[in-house]
Amino acid sequence: MIYDFERYEGVVEPVPKIKTPIEEVYFTGNMLSKYESCTESLKNIIDTDGDDEDAWDKFEEHFDKFLSMSWMSIWDGTRYDIVFYGVSGYTGYLMMQYLKRTALKRNPESFTFAFAGRTLAKALDPS
Repeated sequence: MIYDFERYEGVVEPVPKIKTPIEEVYFTGNMLSKYESCTESLKNIIDTDGDDEDAWDKFEEHFDKFLSMSWMSIWDGTRYDIVFYGVSGYTGYLMMQYLKRTALKRNPESFTFAFAGRTLAKALDPS
């Protein structure tokens, strides 16, 4: 049972929110370490004891990119009907075979698709 303690005065100890594994990896303070340009510029600020204006400018530029998450993707804005994540090697080969059979059917329904999370070379390698 969940109680509403908002209407009471005093100290209420918050119940910790249980995080999913994805939240634990990507939505914590450790996420900043995933963007190396930001951590490198932060290291430069620390190394210069915060006296270098150029280091601060670079950090602010990279931190703005970090907050917007624009550094995480090379997505060009195209929307796809189906997006396959992590298909490479043999799995990618099987997906391509299935898509070819589906697309070559008589009167196929048109659709767009993309492979995400892999480089082009890795998605094309059938090994």
